[in-house]
Formats: sequence, structure tokens, C-alpha cells
Amino acid sequence: MENPCHKCGAHVTEGTPFCPQCGAPQIRVRTETSVVHAIDEAPASLAPDPLRPSDKSRLIWRSVFPKALGSGLFMSVLIMLLGTPLLLPIIPPFCAALAVFWYARREKTALSAGMGARIGAVTGFCGFIFQALMFGVIFLSKPGEIKAVFHKQIEEAIAHNPNPQAQAMAQNLLTPEGMLAVALLGLAMFFVFYLILGSLGGAIGSSFTRKKQG
Repeated sequence: MENPCHKCGAHVTEGTPFCPQCGAPQIRVRTETSVVHAIDEAPASLAPDPLRPSDKSRLIWRSVFPKALGSGLFMSVLIMLLGTPLLLPIIPPFCAALAVFWYARREKTALSAGMGARIGAVTGFCGFIFQALMFGVIFLSKPGEIKAVFHKQIEEAIAHNPNPQAQAMAQNLLTPEGMLAVALLGLAMFFVFYLILGSLGGAIGSSFTRKKQG
């Protein structure tokens, strides 16, 4: 079988490395068009979706964060409106479970206890941030009243405790540095409180998603 030379057009026998007429090298590349067409015509259902991981054992964090933010905001509003001591241990787990249900419904998947706990922890963190912002706004709007309430509580504690060391410690809390230390300690305690209860609520909520899928 002969093919034309790509340079001078002379007939060159297939397999000949150089053209006998002009000496140009004869290099021919075979294109597998059939393979390319087969790939291009593959069913869309078999093609991987770059926006959604196929492994259902992993959380889709871009889907987790909107649910956690919404449920965390709802959590902070509920605590501000209904934040009695009896409801404080109930509201964070409830809102964390709500975020888990929301995610499972959106992604149409069941969640393990660990996955639910992670969603709950993020929800608790978001609730803590919103709650801290709300308390900050309240403090800035009424700093004198809040300080007066704090001073009154410390003075009552001093009056009911005759221990000189306890009274001296309480007096230190009335200073600006002492009030700042109390505020930071309270924030740290609430942070851990929200994370633990959020994780617990998320793990419990995930069990209901598995029952629903089953």
C-alpha cells in the first residue's frame, strides 16, 4: 500500500521511513476517533458529577454550612426568647437535630452518628457566635444597667459569705479586669456547652435519618 509524501507528493510504500524522492521522514499518527466518540457519547448517568461526591459517607460541607447557620440563628433567637434555665439544655440539641434533618432531606441520605455529631457541633458553634453577638449588642446598648446588675449580685454574694478570702476575691471581680475575666470565662463555658449539646443533638437526630431510610 502506497501513501503520498506529505512534502513532495511522491508515492511512498507504507513502512518506508524516508521519501525516496525528497528524503522527508514519513511519520504517520493513527487517531482513534472511534474511542473518542465512544467517550463523548457515554451516558450522562455514568459520568461523574463534579459538584457532588459519590461517597455518601462524607459530608458535603457546602451544603452543611447553610443548614448550620440557619439552625444556629434559630437557636440563638429561641434562647433569647425562651431562655429559661429549664430550656437551656434542650434548645441547642433540638436545633442541631433540625440541621441534621434538613441536611439529610436535602441530600437524600442517611447519616451516621459521627456525621450527625459533626453537623451538630458546627450548628452549636454558629449558635454560640450569634448568641455572643446578640449579648454584645445588648451590653453596648445598656452598659450601665448590666454593670449595675453585676455589681448587685457580687455585693449580695459578699454579704452572704463571711470568709475574708472569698470577700477579697469578690471585690476583685468588681474591677474592670475582674469583669472582663468573668465575661471571658462565661463565653468559654457557653462555647463548650453549645458544642457538647449540639454534637449530642446531631448524633441523636442522625438515628432518625437512618430509620427513615430503612
